[in-house]
Amino acid sequence: MPSKEQYCFLFETALEGIFCSTPEGRFIEVNPALVRMLGYGSAKEVLALKLPEDLYVDPSQRGRLRATYEAKGEVYGAELLWKKKSGEPRVVSLYARTVRDAKGNLLCYEGMVVNITERKRMEEALRESEG
Repeated sequence: MPSKEQYCFLFETALEGIFCSTPEGRFIEVNPALVRMLGYGSAKEVLALKLPEDLYVDPSQRGRLRATYEAKGEVYGAELLWKKKSGEPRVVSLYARTVRDAKGNLLCYEGMVVNITERKRMEEALRESEG
């Protein structure tokens, strides 16, 4: 079984953004890749974000995500439009799940995001060149 040190190493060095967030809309924990992906200088800055308002280009996306979490307990490959600190949009693919206590109470959401902005741009350029 992997040690806590091994998990910490993976969290710190992963290329994907890894997070844990509250149902109310705050990050609890973020890894360095997510901080870089969003264009912030520190995890502290990202932890201060209000998720629907500060992160989502369309804040209503988070409400729809929460409904999916409630219905399925997880989200796999949802494409979301987030914004960097600069306001520049980022297309991310989200993989996340709910975390509940022994009584079934929702504690948090944990997951990862992959920045697919460039891939989406290339797909759009290809469609335009074929059209």
